[in-house]
Amino acid sequence: MKSIFIGIYLSVISDVNAFVLFSPQHGTNYNRTTIFLQDGCPSRSSSIVGIESGRRHVLSLDGIRRPDCAVMIKIASTVISLERPFVDLVAVADISILSHVRQPLCITAQLALSTSVTVPVSCTLSPFDSARQSCLLRIIVPYSWFPLSNGHKQIVTLLHSTDKECGALHAELHHTKITLLSPSSNYRSFDLDKQFPTLHLQLFSPTNFTLTASSLTTLLLHFDYDGSNETRFTAMQIRIWLNSYLKLLSVTSANPKLWTIQVESASHPDTHITITCQHHSFSSLDDHLERFNGYIMMMLIKVKSSIGTKFEAQSNTVDNDLVRVHWEVQYFTSENSTDMLFSLTDQKDIQGENLVNTAVLSGKQAAVPMRIFSVTEGGNLNDVTSSSYCLSAESRVLKASPTCSSIYVDGSELRGMSKVKVHVHFETLISSIEVTVWYPRLPITVWLSDPVLNAIKDWQIAVWKWLPSRRRREARQFGCINKYQQAEVRILASYYVGDKETGERIYLSGNRDILFDVTSLTMNHVHSSNIGVAVVLPRQDRIFVVAHRPGSARITVRSNTPSIDYGSAPIVVTEDAVSVRRLAVEGVVDIALDIERIPRRAHEYVVSTFIQNTLTHKYQHATLVCRLYFSDEQMLELTDIPSEQYVLRGWSSDEQAIALNHGPDGHNIELIVLQNVKNVLISVSLHSPAQCREPDSRAIGQIDYPVQIEFNERKLISTSSIVNYNSSTTMESSTSSSSWNSEVLLGLIILLAAIIGIVHAIGSRARQPFSEGYEKLVLPILTRLSSSSSCGKDENSQEWIWLSKAQIDSVSINSRFVPFIFFILILIQSYLFYKEKIEWM
Repeated sequence: MKSIFIGIYLSVISDVNAFVLFSPQHGTNYNRTTIFLQDGCPSRSSSIVGIESGRRHVLSLDGIRRPDCAVMIKIASTVISLERPFVDLVAVADISILSHVRQPLCITAQLALSTSVTVPVSCTLSPFDSARQSCLLRIIVPYSWFPLSNGHKQIVTLLHSTDKECGALHAELHHTKITLLSPSSNYRSFDLDKQFPTLHLQLFSPTNFTLTASSLTTLLLHFDYDGSNETRFTAMQIRIWLNSYLKLLSVTSANPKLWTIQVESASHPDTHITITCQHHSFSSLDDHLERFNGYIMMMLIKVKSSIGTKFEAQSNTVDNDLVRVHWEVQYFTSENSTDMLFSLTDQKDIQGENLVNTAVLSGKQAAVPMRIFSVTEGGNLNDVTSSSYCLSAESRVLKASPTCSSIYVDGSELRGMSKVKVHVHFETLISSIEVTVWYPRLPITVWLSDPVLNAIKDWQIAVWKWLPSRRRREARQFGCINKYQQAEVRILASYYVGDKETGERIYLSGNRDILFDVTSLTMNHVHSSNIGVAVVLPRQDRIFVVAHRPGSARITVRSNTPSIDYGSAPIVVTEDAVSVRRLAVEGVVDIALDIERIPRRAHEYVVSTFIQNTLTHKYQHATLVCRLYFSDEQMLELTDIPSEQYVLRGWSSDEQAIALNHGPDGHNIELIVLQNVKNVLISVSLHSPAQCREPDSRAIGQIDYPVQIEFNERKLISTSSIVNYNSSTTMESSTSSSSWNSEVLLGLIILLAAIIGIVHAIGSRARQPFSEGYEKLVLPILTRLSSSSSCGKDENSQEWIWLSKAQIDSVSINSRFVPFIFFILILIQSYLFYKEKIEWM
């Protein structure tokens, strides 16, 4: 999952949910490197890595990780009925990311309809408290938002955001459409008053009303009136006596244009609630409602939490006396009362996910962890994963762990599918989760940077030549042949799902021509059909085809179990020679990587590369990056070639200004600036290996590179240097050392005097090695220390730059007292520097 950007090889690690997007028509020199992140969120360990001449430049993705990436939010249901007039959001922390954030996060949500909004609700998730790593947000939908006409629907918007502080909703909002349904036929009616044929007053209650602690339900008051008689009234009054287990939360008019609702609560000992439904006009009903048939008001009832323990221990059959409610309806002189009984049920719901099937190409299982939560009517959230059982409805597409710990693919799948159901069983409850499994389109694309590899003129490399078999294995010798070009291999795939009804393919990248670079996934599955002609060579998470002799072959991606060819591409090796048209050299001081989100594309980011070519301060290092351009318009970077196949040489036009450090066996060159001098040239030449070239043979390519030097005028307080260790880069910052305490120095001087006396008493045998070791090893180091610790004073001391050397002189290694004397002299030097600094101040 990689890309090359102006010689910089970019990749994403770890590539759990991240891909580099690749367009074959642009090749590796496309000036926009786009990264695809599933869900728009990088994993905790993900980072962008740029490799240039063996050096690694890492860009952490922490800067683009939004707070909502550390929280998984699921909506229990997007279809809301009057039976349960609330929207539940389950927020669960991703502990691996939230622990990295190292601070609590607040989730805020509210509903919106046109210009109206509900009061925001919030909850906080903390990485430091295990009890606060999941929460439930319940938003009550206003009754006036529900449609009352049968079969009608109302669409509202759920808004939620995640931030470090609670409060109003923030800029990074997530919008979800919520559907509100009209009252369904699942309501049970209770007659409060029936005066046939004049009026009929009914109370509607859901048939699955639950008596769980803190549960909510809706009661509807329906009025059917025929105004053909002489009955005249302006209002009706209802009194409700609730037992101690129920609470009336709110009463709302179903039609505020016709009815005004007033609620009054009476105090002890006769505790009851009086609800007055009054028509806006004080005229008679028959004048205005000759034929009224509809809802008057809606009531929200809550079961108090104090009964939770008592009810949980009981069965689903509840005693009638426990939940009996008394009603009294009055129209001037008439009254009636009715009793009701409610029943008990439970509910649980889970939403869908996405899974990219990378196991087909890598042979390694790809899994998504899963947790099962139950949401009770009372608003309690419980993790029931360990008590649940899961089963996939399409085991050939998606597999589920029986313990519900994960859903996964193992590479044996032959297709993908949208909305694959995974059934979840918890006690007597059954629910399901819908998962979209993205599958690579076959055959996948095998992209070659150069499908025709030519011999290179005037470039000889050494190979083994076997003599007749009678001499057996010992009978071999070097031979020189023309070097062939080599090609880079990219394995590209487009992930899609198909629509069963229309046959349409939906691509994960949004475009069938934009492919995912899956080279790293298939690293162990790319083969050459003819290894005598060309072999596949992995190198630093990349794949190259190296030619051996003329002929043809196919580069194939093949799975191991079962043995299936996922895709292939032909390659031809020919003796037709091409020449090196140009050797290009660029001095790279440092490379900076930057990443930014593409507007209106939640999953895509653009990586920008900034190369520093100018040396700005003394002792700064730069690496010479060499590229070869051939007569057939192909390009090859020198570091992509095996090091034993070439020798790189360099000379500085001013060694007092620029020092060169040749790498092992002359495979790379590093330059170090010593003076702020203009017009310094570095002459670079490329040669065949020493075994295959004559002493006076001409170079394969040669160029003079002008070094860009421009020292900053201001004095640098701290600088950064790049130190190479086995093709890796380590960034170091120099800091000012703390001054020593004078009492400590005095004690060290006394100890030093005693040690020196002991050393002189050893005898003449140690004097000669001491002198030689001091001159060859200790003296240059002390001189370098004195130069770098001059505190800005102008001195005429000689400064030292240490370059690589094949071996250390044996006389220095054999100096038996060098390590010991070296420590002593360092102490002397430190004291002299400290004393000099005090006098200078």
